[in-house]
Amino acid sequence: MARDLYADGYELAERLQERGEREWSDRISNSIDDGFTATEILMALRFQITELLGSDVSLDEDTRALAGSLIADIGSALER
Repeated sequence: MARDLYADGYELAERLQERGEREWSDRISNSIDDGFTATEILMALRFQITELLGSDVSLDEDTRALAGSLIADIGSALER
């Protein structure tokens, strides 16, 4: 079964919301909501997650792992 990258993106956004990181949560979820094509959505999602990981936001280990695995799987999906 293929991974649902959108659902995992929303999961990441939800975790960020719970941590009080509303701006980052909105940026992640808007990447999915505002895109028109799958490629556009995945590229925007990868960009926002990469920016998040490069920021000074403190993430717990599980959330950081989710973000990292999303970037990897999005990259694989875009290469197909």
